[in-house]
Amino acid sequence: IGRGRLSNRTQCLSPPLATPLGSRVSFTEDSTPGAFRVNSDGAKAHRVLLVPACGGTPRPFLPSAVEAVWSPDHNHLAVYQPDPGDPIYVADRNGGSPARICVDKPGLHQHYLSWPPDSRYIHFVRGRPLDGMDVWRVAATGGAAEGRTTHKSRVSHPTLTAQRTLTYVRPHSHGPGSR
Repeated sequence: IGRGRLSNRTQCLSPPLATPLGSRVSFTEDSTPGAFRVNSDGAKAHRVLLVPACGGTPRPFLPSAVEAVWSPDHNHLAVYQPDPGDPIYVADRNGGSPARICVDKPGLHQHYLSWPPDSRYIHFVRGRPLDGMDVWRVAATGGAAEGRTTHKSRVSHPTLTAQRTLTYVRPHSHGPGSR
């Protein structure tokens, strides 16, 4: 944006990111590289790749993570892994020294990580996709997760947009999705 030209940051990786095999693109406000997830072709294996902010060849970053979101100061990142209970980890900016901060029971999922500007909590969606999901949060240092909504709906992408405004996506049939 603002450069007057388009730039292909993913270098036409296969599979294309527009398919269900690739998703979860995340960027930062500074020159920190962007990250995106690509599933292995025809497999359930995942990997997160880093791409330089100004272009270049994507490089392997986190071989078994599904999602990566940077802390507001860009010194840490939160990821979850596709293991039973979708454990959430906080690691250093290079993906090293991961500390598990939250895990749920096998069969339940924890997706759509979001790290708000105050850095105190990581928001995410927890539940069973077919039975309903809700927005939860856990302290970035770990501890018991706290439920923030009680929709039992198909919610996703929680984002703290102001000090006390949590915005997220949920199906239209349930009304507005802001609390």
